[in-house]
Amino acid sequence: MATISYLSIGDDIEGKLVADDISGSMTIGGDMLDEIELDEITGSLTIGGNVDSLLWLTESSSGTITTGAVNGVVTLNQSDEAVYSGTATFDSVPSGGLVMTLLGGLSGTIHVTGNVGGTVAAAALSPNTGLLTGGSIQVDGNVSGSIVVQVDSLGDIEIGGALTSTGDVLVLGDMGGELDITGAVDGDIIANYLGDGAGVTEISSGVYEIVLDRPISGGEWTTITYLGDDSYVTYASLPADAEADGQSASDDYTAIINYLNEVETPPYGDYSTDMDHSGGFNSSDALRLLDLLNGAGKFTPWYAATLPTNTCP
Repeated sequence: MATISYLSIGDDIEGKLVADDISGSMTIGGDMLDEIELDEITGSLTIGGNVDSLLWLTESSSGTITTGAVNGVVTLNQSDEAVYSGTATFDSVPSGGLVMTLLGGLSGTIHVTGNVGGTVAAAALSPNTGLLTGGSIQVDGNVSGSIVVQVDSLGDIEIGGALTSTGDVLVLGDMGGELDITGAVDGDIIANYLGDGAGVTEISSGVYEIVLDRPISGGEWTTITYLGDDSYVTYASLPADAEADGQSASDDYTAIINYLNEVETPPYGDYSTDMDHSGGFNSSDALRLLDLLNGAGKFTPWYAATLPTNTCP
């Protein structure tokens, strides 16, 4: 097979293309309608349109891939010793689309600038593959499909939008890296172990301590389900809502002053009063409540915010 140092196709590609390597640049102006098979990419592959067929790499690659929507299948390696260390960027992965490392590792980045309705996977057969340290799966939009890591996830998973009710993040091993979801979390997150210090510890018979790898989402309901019998507990978080009435407003500042002066009793103890998460309750919490209401500094303004209707689980 040949090595491609430069190739430019202005329109769709309809025939099968097989090559050893793209060492320079290859550009396809339209859609990829037929299969592209490569051993590796050390240069760059740009597809201006969509991937409607199969794009597959077999060995380790360090190059860049940029395409439109993936309606077909993209495999970034097919060997358990191969590692993709480059950056692969896709406009979206609609339902039925699949982007994955098939057998090897991901130490580079899979970046979806839009939504994922299909599947993005670091699929692997051995612990030294999968999502490796330094690797990342980044989705700027919403995930209504699946993000899957078949072994340990040592890299980071970042979702800039929401994990919708049909979406899931599935890690079949331990979650050693970070999982960061900016938007609402209505879908499932399943892993053997979530981050340093996160996990489930039995305190006594039938009593468990659950430590999450991140704070629950503000302004949302969060449900933790026990898969053994589908029992669950639901938590709500609304910053600055000292009265726990489901709305953040100026009345909450009056309430926290009353709590400080022991005129009233906070409905949920420190959960209602510890606004700065210091582990105690003092005048600093009243100042932090004002910051939260007004959106001071790095905070989102929560004034007049309300909890949505609880639809969990």
